[in-house]
Amino acid sequence: MGLKTFEPEDLKIKVKRAVETFELKRELDEYRSRLELRVEESTKELKDIQAHLLQTEKELIALIFNYDFPGNIREQGWDIDLSETGASEIIFADSLPTFEEMKKIYTDEVMKRANNNHTKASEIAGLDKSTFIRYWKGREKKNIGESNIINQDLA
Repeated sequence: MGLKTFEPEDLKIKVKRAVETFELKRELDEYRSRLELRVEESTKELKDIQAHLLQTEKELIALIFNYDFPGNIREQGWDIDLSETGASEIIFADSLPTFEEMKKIYTDEVMKRANNNHTKASEIAGLDKSTFIRYWKGREKKNIGESNIINQDLA
């Protein structure tokens, strides 16, 4: 049995392939790390969005509970049930506030909480700033005011 003769070209090819394999493994590990980081960031963003939506729901429920409707709840024909899980169900009777009236109530309360700062108010409402301002200005143009909605003191 004889030894295979040493070919320098074969050694160069084997070393080159080993280096390429090592570099590919390193790039794959870097990609995997970046991917894991992006998944963590996306998961955190989604949790933040979910928390914001839950907070917005709670604020809307608080608005409805604190709104000074004329008469009492039974006279309005509302049946409000808050379960232990925090979910709410509101059943309206025949008489409903209009969408424009509810928009006014909501935008007024949001602006109050944001100290009349449109940017902060749009963040609280979860709306684009221009959309929030359009809602805010639109309620004034349509003359939805004290004559259509009973003054709500949400103190």
